[in-house]
Amino acid sequence: PQPFADYAIQTKDKRLIRLNPNRQQLGVLTAVATQQQAGVPVRILILKGRQFGMSTIVEAIMFNEVERNPYGQAFVCAHDDDSSENIFRMAKRYLENLPEGRQKPTDYSSKREIVWSSPHSSQFRVQTAGNVRLGRSMTIQYLHGSEVAHWNNAKLSLAAVLQAVPDDPDTMIFLETTANGVGGEFYDRWRVAVRRLKERPDDVSSYLPL
Repeated sequence: PQPFADYAIQTKDKRLIRLNPNRQQLGVLTAVATQQQAGVPVRILILKGRQFGMSTIVEAIMFNEVERNPYGQAFVCAHDDDSSENIFRMAKRYLENLPEGRQKPTDYSSKREIVWSSPHSSQFRVQTAGNVRLGRSMTIQYLHGSEVAHWNNAKLSLAAVLQAVPDDPDTMIFLETTANGVGGEFYDRWRVAVRRLKERPDDVSSYLPL
């Protein structure tokens, strides 16, 4: 968790504190490290309870990648506009509260996008899901699908955006959601991932269900 010590989060009583991962967040970091050490792309499904900070840690992981490394593309898809804006505020808060000396110039920082200036040239974008052409014109290294079980057109939207992520070890896909009943795209992906791990417990080459 050391890279995130510089990231500020807002508490429920409206204080800014540094990100100190809790047990559930450490579980996500452990899964990421497991796949990275195996030399495979990071692919993680998260069936979450509320207020565990899953979006907070996923945004920190992806922001860390594009803030530290040049030419990275991080892309977040949330299920509605309010959630999109809330998630993007996390990334803006990370950016605006970095310690002196770690700030990099940006070309612009809007309600939905951070673009770092050349030669860094990384980007962090947020969009609301539902568009069946989601992400088709992009190349994405780090993708977060938030509340996937609540997306409209989840099957088609995921099919579109997942094609934008290369199958390379230096890429990450996080698909997370609270439960939304039996059936649907996330439900089906979750069952496949759980079945695979039951049959092959040491296989970390595909989606890990948390």
